[in-house]
Amino acid sequence: MSQKPHIILMDHRMPLMSGTKVTRELLKIESSACIIFVSADDSAREDAMKEGAKRFLTKPVRSKTLISEIEDVLKLKDATTISTE
Repeated sequence: MSQKPHIILMDHRMPLMSGTKVTRELLKIESSACIIFVSADDSAREDAMKEGAKRFLTKPVRSKTLISEIEDVLKLKDATTISTE
């Protein structure tokens, strides 16, 4: 990846591949990616977390909730980066 995103919002249902499969494949390429999984299908929660999602949000998601989760994941990422340097 030429540019590394800080946060990736991942949906479960997508046209060509499920969000869980994309998450698995993406983390093979960029293991430091922070993925927030978003889905109306709460049954995808366990698989999403098992594949490496940092958070799982059930649709519909309130903007305040999304912003709060993004901030929390960024803090977690910053803390992890600092502790591994």
